[in-house]
Amino acid sequence: MQENPMDRVIRGARERSDRLSKKIDERYGKTRPFDSVRVPTEQMLYDYEQWFNSEQPLQDAQRYGFDAVQKFYETMEALKQRRMKNA
Repeated sequence: MQENPMDRVIRGARERSDRLSKKIDERYGKTRPFDSVRVPTEQMLYDYEQWFNSEQPLQDAQRYGFDAVQKFYETMEALKQRRMKNA
């Protein structure tokens, strides 16, 4: 049975896409993203305190939802507790 020309085109496009994806992965696989600079813990806690003592939590709750703000709050409080134990 003869192969449909459209199937050949689709198979060729998939093969090219796979090769391109493989080359990109080989080239940039171990490269860190631009925004992956680690923020020091002291700076994170300072920014958290500034955020917490302002109107920003209410605005963030309206924008991102209460659950996201609650999760951020719990994460930062746990970090603060760990800092106090280690200090």
